[in-house]
Amino acid sequence: MNAAFAIETRRDLNLLDVRMAGFFSLDDVARYRAAMTEASRALGGDPGQQRLLCDISEMRIQSQQVVEAFRENMADPLYARRRIAFVVSPTLARTQVQRAMGNRTARLFLAREEAEGWLAEGG
Repeated sequence: MNAAFAIETRRDLNLLDVRMAGFFSLDDVARYRAAMTEASRALGGDPGQQRLLCDISEMRIQSQQVVEAFRENMADPLYARRRIAFVVSPTLARTQVQRAMGNRTARLFLAREEAEGWLAEGG
């Protein structure tokens, strides 16, 4: 499955709601980064106060280069978020997700509802 992603802004929670699926190339990561920048600007306010829900339960295991590109994105201060929740599948390699998160504090969830609840309780 080729890479696919969708980004929805949810003003009620100051949230970027992202769904990602498939196998990403470096070009796909660059398209994703540009789309995230645009969505963050559309949501408005301080990006550091925004929340991020990233449902990657439909993603496949990624190449090392792609994991590194996502890690570089997450390390950029422009992409700092107040709270970050990842929805993962039980089969997705958690080490890849954790490596891509870098030093960002985030929580991993198996259920989207739990991730949304945790993000909403963040005050």
